Amino acid sequence: MIAEKIAELTFEKINFVNDEVEDVVEALTVSALNLNTAGAAFEQAAGQDTFTDVAEGAIELADVFDDVDLPDVQHEKVVAAFRKIYDAPTQEFEDLGVNLFEAALQFGVAARKAAAFFDSVEDSE
Repeated sequence: MIAEKIAELTFEKINFVNDEVEDVVEALTVSALNLNTAGAAFEQAAGQDTFTDVAEGAIELADVFDDVDLPDVQHEKVVAAFRKIYDAPTQEFEDLGVNLFEAALQFGVAARKAAAFFDSVEDSE
């Protein structure tokens, strides 16, 4: 599958001398790839015009929550709460919507952590 080849190529290229930098960049990249995959899966199953508002709403809600520095256990609670309120016509769409929300949340957290890490490196110079 092409997505697997892209991921393989991506991780071959993320190879830094500084392991801490590599970990931050890799976490951000993994979360971005996961978000892209979740979005593509949702869109493919739903069709481009169907459930667009739902997908956008899930991403926007995740964007709000990722700005709050919650412990991991709280993120799990947020995802569980989203699952309870997300109303989908089938189990497949429920799973795809929850996966999209969770991937967006994880990406936002990874991006916030990467920004904090690189800001701290810049501040120390």
